[in-house]
Amino acid sequence: HFTSQSLHLITAEVWGDVNTTIGSYGNVMSACSFLQGLATEELLPEHLDHNDDDFGVIITARLQKGAP
Repeated sequence: HFTSQSLHLITAEVWGDVNTTIGSYGNVMSACSFLQGLATEELLPEHLDHNDDDFGVIITARLQKGAP
């Protein structure tokens, strides 16, 4: 599986460090809840507010073309 760090290393090789933006959303509580099949409504908002790059449930990548 990808982590924000591994996705950054892979994408930066092709697009460059400046043109790569990686985001990570989730934490230990949201990752465990996802594996157990719990819904968002079953958790308190403060359990979901903290983001931890080591336990990302959703990893996003924004890649821009460099100057020609």
